[in-house]
Amino acid sequence: MPVAYDPLAQEETYGAYRVLRNEFPVYHNEERGFWALSRFDDVQRAAREWRHWSSAEGVNLDDTLSLTGAGNFIAADPPDHDRLRRVVRDRFTPATVAAMEPAVRADVRSTVAGAVRDGGFDAAATLAWAIPVRTISRLLGLPVGDEPRLTAWLRAVIERDPERDRLPDGARAAGDGLRAYFAAHVADRGHAAGDDLLADVVAAQARGELEANEIPGLCILLYVAGTETVADFIGNALVVLAKHPDQRAMLAADPALAPAAVEELLRFESPVQYQVRTATATTELHGATIPAGSPVALLWGAANRDERRWGRADELDITRPAQRNLAFGEGVHHCLGAPVARLQGRIVLEAALCAMPDYRLDGEVVPPGTLPRFELKARRVVIRDDSR
Repeated sequence: MPVAYDPLAQEETYGAYRVLRNEFPVYHNEERGFWALSRFDDVQRAAREWRHWSSAEGVNLDDTLSLTGAGNFIAADPPDHDRLRRVVRDRFTPATVAAMEPAVRADVRSTVAGAVRDGGFDAAATLAWAIPVRTISRLLGLPVGDEPRLTAWLRAVIERDPERDRLPDGARAAGDGLRAYFAAHVADRGHAAGDDLLADVVAAQARGELEANEIPGLCILLYVAGTETVADFIGNALVVLAKHPDQRAMLAADPALAPAAVEELLRFESPVQYQVRTATATTELHGATIPAGSPVALLWGAANRDERRWGRADELDITRPAQRNLAFGEGVHHCLGAPVARLQGRIVLEAALCAMPDYRLDGEVVPPGTLPRFELKARRVVIRDDSR
């Protein structure tokens, strides 16, 4: 096969995706032993058919599942998936998400105002990561003073070595830190009432809806998923808009375009590039045979650039007519926190472009040193405002 694709070490992502979609829509990497789907219709269908494409063996090509263990509903199929998700879903209804807006907007405005005073800032650390950390901490009812420690664990837990399919020691240690942290807070909540997500978890255990060994994994999932994807999206969006000044100027001139811009930026630079499913039965697709038990990567990032669904798919167009993308997954595993992520992204775009409509990137965007390229994110994005 004249193409080699490996999401753990791919140098040029979107060119490879184009080759996969057009020439190898069902791709097999013999060395790593996985398959990959890249066309929108194939990826969407597989994501919806959870009985045929299971999440129960984990959704990564490495051993990320070992960080959470039991309680991670992303890596579970119904009925366990539904039972675990039901514990926390009421905190993500349209009404509860809308009620978060004033607090999120205040956080963003304060951060952006400080950046304007200073003439610029590291938008990855100070905005893209700090805002979702504050938002999910507030949702869980965690102390503001713990945020620096939690952020350090979060940044460590996502580190990967592209040469290995096992977690680095630093990531595993950070996972252990998060597990111990949440175990301590859950124990404290057992003796005190509260109106937050952590209190919901404790109450669910008391009602017999959640096992004790599932609580740490559920809490780690909520915290990591509630921060990492949003941080990646905000960082990506600021970088992409800086590289497309015409689109940025259009958005700055008309903030009403922000919701559409969020959707287009999610499509164009999906914060999560893939997730894995396991084939529960032998499957024939596009002339290829995927054996039962095979890991199959659903390439969200490739599907969201599929020319069969979007005209000019490799172009950024914030006025593009609304059409469902797969940035937050699909089917029963569609991201529970997607509305919160969209809310934070919209507010950041509105506030940043109101205050710094002509910001520029200062130097290179610095990615994590050992992070594989299967997810697009940045450790450092310095932006400057030369207008003041």
